[in-house]
Amino acid sequence: MEDKQALGKKSALPGGLLALLLGALAIRVLLVVTTDGYLYDTNTFSAWARLLNERGLAGFYTGGFFADYPPGYMFVLWAAGRVIQALGFTDLSASALLVLCLAPVLCDLGLAALLYRAALPRAGRRGALLAAACAAFNPAFIFDCAVWKQVDAVLALLLLACFLLLSKRCCLLSAFLYGLALLVKPQALLYGPVFALGFLLPVFFEKGRARRNAFLRTLAGALISVGTVIVLSAPFTGSQAPVVWLLEKYFTTASSYPYASINAFNFIAALGGNWKPMTDRFLFLSWQGWGLLGILLVTAALVLLAVRSYKNGCFNLPLLAAFYGCGIFTFAHQMHERYIFPAVVFLLAAWALCGDRRLPRVAALFSFTLLVNMAVVYYNVGADQFLESGFSTFLVRATGLASTAGFCWLAWVCFRLLGQGEAPKTAAGPAAAAKKSVYRAQTRDAKRPAAALHLSAPGPDPVPRWQRRDTLAILLLTLFTACLSLPYLGTVNVPERAYVPSGSGAVQVELQGPGPVASVWVYPGILLPGAASGLVTVTGEDGAVLCEFPLSGGSCFSWQVQNAAFAAGRLTVTVTGVPVNEIVFADAAGSAIPAVSVSAGGEALFDEQGTLPDRPSQLNGMYFDEIYHGRTGYETLHGLPIYETTHPPLGKDFIALGIALFGMNPVGWRIMGVLFGIAMVPVFYLLARRLLKKFWPVLCVTGLFALDFMRYTQSRIATIDVFVVLFVLLGAYFMLWFCQTYVAHGSKGALLPAALGGVAFGLGCASKWTGVYAGLGLAAVYFLALYGRWRCIQSAPGSETDKETLFRRDFCFAIRTGLIFYVAVPLAIYAASYLPLLFEKSGGFTFASILQSQQVMFSYHSQLTSTHPFESRWYSWPLMLRPVWYYMGSRLPAGTVASIAAFGNPVVWWGGLAALLWLLWRLVSGRCKKKPAVLFLLILFAAQYLPWVFISRATFIYHYFAAMPFALLALGLFLSRLLETRPRAGRAACIGAVALAAGLFIFFFPVLSGLPVSSSYAALLKWLPGWGFYIL
Repeated sequence: MEDKQALGKKSALPGGLLALLLGALAIRVLLVVTTDGYLYDTNTFSAWARLLNERGLAGFYTGGFFADYPPGYMFVLWAAGRVIQALGFTDLSASALLVLCLAPVLCDLGLAALLYRAALPRAGRRGALLAAACAAFNPAFIFDCAVWKQVDAVLALLLLACFLLLSKRCCLLSAFLYGLALLVKPQALLYGPVFALGFLLPVFFEKGRARRNAFLRTLAGALISVGTVIVLSAPFTGSQAPVVWLLEKYFTTASSYPYASINAFNFIAALGGNWKPMTDRFLFLSWQGWGLLGILLVTAALVLLAVRSYKNGCFNLPLLAAFYGCGIFTFAHQMHERYIFPAVVFLLAAWALCGDRRLPRVAALFSFTLLVNMAVVYYNVGADQFLESGFSTFLVRATGLASTAGFCWLAWVCFRLLGQGEAPKTAAGPAAAAKKSVYRAQTRDAKRPAAALHLSAPGPDPVPRWQRRDTLAILLLTLFTACLSLPYLGTVNVPERAYVPSGSGAVQVELQGPGPVASVWVYPGILLPGAASGLVTVTGEDGAVLCEFPLSGGSCFSWQVQNAAFAAGRLTVTVTGVPVNEIVFADAAGSAIPAVSVSAGGEALFDEQGTLPDRPSQLNGMYFDEIYHGRTGYETLHGLPIYETTHPPLGKDFIALGIALFGMNPVGWRIMGVLFGIAMVPVFYLLARRLLKKFWPVLCVTGLFALDFMRYTQSRIATIDVFVVLFVLLGAYFMLWFCQTYVAHGSKGALLPAALGGVAFGLGCASKWTGVYAGLGLAAVYFLALYGRWRCIQSAPGSETDKETLFRRDFCFAIRTGLIFYVAVPLAIYAASYLPLLFEKSGGFTFASILQSQQVMFSYHSQLTSTHPFESRWYSWPLMLRPVWYYMGSRLPAGTVASIAAFGNPVVWWGGLAALLWLLWRLVSGRCKKKPAVLFLLILFAAQYLPWVFISRATFIYHYFAAMPFALLALGLFLSRLLETRPRAGRAACIGAVALAAGLFIFFFPVLSGLPVSSSYAALLKWLPGWGFYIL
């Protein structure tokens, strides 16, 4: 401490703060006078300042003009207007803007000074200067007050001072400042629950005289806050009814923007709610309903955190305010872009008070999203104001997702700091860390039951401690997988506005182009209810049919093309049985011939001509089973009758979420599968690490998993297999965690993995019935863990009575936990997955339909007799004898081909098969040293693979997808054994396997992605006779 103070005296005198504030002031003044500000706000503030001086305070709110701010900031604008008038400045000139912005700029500096004061007792002058600098030079804060020229700093300063004073029990002054904040901006009401908790918690949890004093403070605080608002607003009353006019002003302001999101890049905007009327429905609730639900949940979490932290003695009012402000901004409706500004200030204040190093990182993330949010809105004013362009929409949704992720991070930090009373993570030295470790070990042993200590026995080998290289490896592998999986996924530029035929469905169109029509392109939607097929017919002026498109259910959401040869002119397009999103008449160069006139009602057929691609492909349309699952996601989202009912709905609900985020285009219906496919890689790393416990084989098999062809292909097609496989991996990970914990320690620490495993199992079953197969393996492993626990107890010293009592307790825990989390919870999740279908607009799906759906699914799969040219039997899958051919390119130059097929990387699949046989041999021959790990792998592999032996319907190689990861883990066990016996050879084998897999991935990439290649190159990819995924 003495060294710290000495350093502070040498390097950070109070003059340092002054220099910092002067530098920040100079930056802001320079930006104020060199930028125009946000047009609508600067015009409004300038007009208000002028009108306040012309009409006076009493006549301001009775003038009949727009004034949605309460009276507090009007005092500032009145004074600014007087100065502007006295000095003769022109409205909106640089000098006038400087006067208008002086108060927010000074408040911005006040925030820095207040943070300095808050951090000084804990961090010393140097740390306090750092806290002040985070506000003084925060780009988002500078942009808000100096570029945008808003007044959020005024509100934030009042609220921060209010909460800091309330933390020090200066309750009456705090109440006065909160009243001022309410007068400045209505957004102060958002922090009302935090302010109220600061007063009410002592009332409920103190005793005796302390409780009575707290009650009196609460009553006085309420009177002061309300009295401040009433008294200071009195000069503006004029001829209006006292107080009533002010309440009307607040209510009018609150209802003046009835939209889900008003350019706030939050979770609602990420779902597509920006500038959507809040009464519009999203899934089964209106946007307003979702917002109210978000407010309710965040408020409930706030109360729980506040109560827990108050009881634990770690109450931190600024951190609670930051949590609540970020949560409301993220999940509530009617949010504007800058509403999160005070919450970022509170995050910095919470860091200044407690020093936890995670808080400034969260604050940096929210500062970045706030800056992006403001910059996008600011630079699109007068142009793309509603942010509807493709790039703007991407920024809205990407930043909204980043904000949501930031809040989840903040919620976790708050849970640890406030809910569990964790000590703040500061830069403690090794000695402090060692002391904390010893203390925790002593506390853990002190709390351990005597019987458990007496009967402790060695269980499975412990999982290695998490290291920095694990963090680096999992981040780099995930980033690599994302870079591998996201490119060449598809386009968002496809027609989405549909023409729905009514009556004759005839539309007259006149084309005007330099040449004749060389091809006709049609982009159909889903067949209309009751229609067995659709038809699009083009006729000329003489009634002759020029071209005709018979359309089936498999034609949806992909370009249908026919070559043509007729003159551009007046044509009639007749559509029956199917909505059509677009019709394009193209010339010989492939350019759309413009439609100069379209008959009334048919505009939607010709309003997205810019979506015409060079050729129809997987990048701009559906292929293979996307016509079932992708289409069903669209139907689920819009409450339409569901077409695909042969699988549970959860996987298609995920697809619907992607469509809600990105629209009904290839990226929209594929993005969730890609994200799940990317998420598989870190999950697989965690599973492999817990099983193999050695870094090199874990890194190797995870790299191989990322490079597997099946993982890549199945995650990029809008089908449901990728969802169930991720949940199978999660279920396996949590089951392994449960087994390792339960065998060694019994019920202690085993509840959480069991609960999470049950949830993963339920989600897998609700995605596809193959998830049920995993349940067979999980059940077998679960009961083996019971046997392992019994063996562990029997090997421990102690009396037989104690052992019997302990095992009976652990056995009852396991049975009770299994029934709850692996029976009841999965059943509840499975039933809940049908809830979106209950909101189908036709009302045809009811609770009784859930049971009927199971009967329909079972009948379909058990009685299916149809065949498929690319079906294959279970014994051929590990050898990859017959891949599935998903897609073939069309309208390609001569000698060029394009295809997509589903099969595996030979290194992964053939290497995994060899490793499985090696493990079986070692197990049978009695040479297996890691018997629990081997049994775990073989059981879960068999659970995913052997059920297909008894299925007679048509099956495909992608049904091996869920079993493949366990074969790959068997390869990991082989490499682990090799590293033990021959370390240099083992490490070379790991590197060589990944390098070979990467080379094969590059070599086969065209047939994995649909990339066009020459016929000669395609011929090189046919390694086996059954690999017929090109027509050569």
